[in-house]
Amino acid sequence: MQKTNAMGHKLAIWVSAFVLLFVSLTLALTYTLVSHGLEAAYARRSSQYLSSIVRQHSIQIDSFLRERRANLAFLGKSRTVDELRSHGHLEWLLWRLNGQYENAFEDLSLISPQGEVTAYAGHEGLLGSNVFEARWFQRAIAKPSYVGDVVAMPDGSPKLVVTLRLGSAKEPWLISATLRMQLMADLVRSAAQFTEGDVAVINRAGVPQSGLNASQEQSRPVSAMADKLFAMHAASGSAVTTYEQNGDLYVFADLNEGRWLLVSRTPNAAIQQPFAAPKKQLLDKLILLALLLIGGAAMFVHYVTRQTRRLAAEKDSLNTQVIEANRLGALGELAAGVAHEINNPLAIIREESGWIEDVLDDGFDNPEALEGEIRRSVTQINTQTLRCRDITHKLLSFARRSTGHEACVDVNMLLQEIVGFAEQRARYINVTTRMRLDPALPMLSASPSELQQVFINLVNNALDAMEDRRDGTLTVTSRLQGNTAVITVSDTGQGIPDTLLNKIFDPFFTTKSVGKGNGLGLSICHGLVTRAGGDIRVQSELHKGTTFTVELPVTPCSAEPTGNADRSIS
Repeated sequence: MQKTNAMGHKLAIWVSAFVLLFVSLTLALTYTLVSHGLEAAYARRSSQYLSSIVRQHSIQIDSFLRERRANLAFLGKSRTVDELRSHGHLEWLLWRLNGQYENAFEDLSLISPQGEVTAYAGHEGLLGSNVFEARWFQRAIAKPSYVGDVVAMPDGSPKLVVTLRLGSAKEPWLISATLRMQLMADLVRSAAQFTEGDVAVINRAGVPQSGLNASQEQSRPVSAMADKLFAMHAASGSAVTTYEQNGDLYVFADLNEGRWLLVSRTPNAAIQQPFAAPKKQLLDKLILLALLLIGGAAMFVHYVTRQTRRLAAEKDSLNTQVIEANRLGALGELAAGVAHEINNPLAIIREESGWIEDVLDDGFDNPEALEGEIRRSVTQINTQTLRCRDITHKLLSFARRSTGHEACVDVNMLLQEIVGFAEQRARYINVTTRMRLDPALPMLSASPSELQQVFINLVNNALDAMEDRRDGTLTVTSRLQGNTAVITVSDTGQGIPDTLLNKIFDPFFTTKSVGKGNGLGLSICHGLVTRAGGDIRVQSELHKGTTFTVELPVTPCSAEPTGNADRSIS
C-alpha cells in the first residue's frame, strides 16, 4: 500500500511537473508569437498611418504651391505688361495679395526678356538688377509657369521663387514672386508625428526645400539618400513609398510635379516605443497566469469564453440597433413626404363630403337631378379613400422589410419605389428627379431590407445636399456591367471638398450642420454593401455635385422577386 501510495505520489509529481512544463512552454511560445505578431501589426499600422499623413501633407503643400501659381496666373490675365510697369502698381497688387492670402508673398517683380527687373515691390531694392544669368530665370522663361528650387540669397536666407510667363515665347516677360518660407516650413513641420523622427522636403540634388538654415542639419540623413529615394519612388509607381534602412522607416511622396520629395524619417525604436509598456504588461500577466493556470485553467477559460460570447452578443445587438435606428430614421424622412402626398386625396374627400352635407342641409327639391351628382361625389370619395389606403399600405409594406435574409431583389423596382416616395420632398425643394434604369438588369440575390436602407440613405443625402439650392436634379441610374450591377445616385449640390472624400465613410463623420446628421448613414451603407460582396465609391466636384456608385455582384436567383411594395392589396 505504501509502495502504491509512493508510486501515486511520484506519478502526481511527474504529472504536475509535466503540466507545469507544458503550460510554461505553451505560454512562453504564446508570448513570443503574440508579441511578434502585435509588433508586426503595430509596425504595419504605423506605416499606414505615416503614409496617410505624408500623403495628406504632400497634397496640402502641392495645393499651397498651385494656389500661388494661380494667384500669378490671375495677375497675368487681368493686367497688361504696361499696367504692371506703372509706378506703384506692383506695390498695390502685393498689398492686395497678402491681404487675401495671409501674407504668403514677400515681393513681386516684373522681369524683361533680357532679365532686367523693370518693376519691383518688396523689402529689397532689386529694381534695375539683372537676373539673366540665374539658373532659375533660364528655366522659368522656358515654361508658362514655374516653381523653382529654394536658393540661398547673399545674406544666407532661403528664397522660393514662383514665376508666370507673359507674352510670347520669343519675347517672354516674367512676373516673379518670392514666397514666405515660414509658411512652407510650417506645412512641412506639421507632418512630423514622432519627436524622434524628422521630416524634410528635398530636391533631386538633396537640397532641403523648406528653409536652408533651419532644416539643413535635420535633413542631412535624408539628403544623402536623395538619388536612391527618387529612384525608388519612380519605380514604385504609387503616391506614397515606404522604405526601411538601418532601423529607420522612410515614408515619402513627390511634390512640385515630381521635382521634390516630402520625406518622413522615423526610427523603428520610436515607432515601437509605445508598445514597450503593453509588452511588459503582457509578460507579467502571462507569468502570473502560468502560476495560477495549473489549478484554475478550466475555470478561467470558461469565464473568458463566456465573457467573450457575452460581449460579442452585446456588440452584435448594438450594431443591429444602430443599423435599425438609421433605417427607421431614413424611412421617417420618406414618410414625411408621403404625408404630404396623402393630403391631396384628403382635401378632395373633404370637399366632396362638404358638398353632400350642404345638399342635405338644403333639402332635395329636385332628387332626380341631384342623384347623379351625389353618386359622382360618393364615387370620388371612394376613389380617393382607396388611393390613401394604397399609399399607406405601400409604405407599411415597404417599412416592414426588416429581415436580413437574402432573397431575390428587383433592384429597378426597389429604386422606383424609393424615388417615388421621395418625389414629394423633391418637389417641395424644387428638385427634378430622373431615372435611367436598365431593363436588362437581372434580379440580385441579396437582403432586400439592407439594399433598401443603402439606397434610401443615398437618396436622402442627395436631397439634403440640394435643399438650399432650390434648382437641383436627382439622377438615379442602373446598368449591367459584365457580371456586376452598377447603381449610381447623383445630385447637383455643393459637392464635397477633396480633402474630405477619404473620410466620407468614417463613422460619425458628417458634413451636415449640427442636428441634421449623426455621421452613421454612409458608414452603415459602406458596411452593408461590403457585406453583400460589393463596393461603394464617391466622386464629387465642388459646386457641381456628387455621385455615389454602388457595385453589386450578380448571382443566380430564381425565387419570386422582392423590392416592390405589396401589389396584391386591392
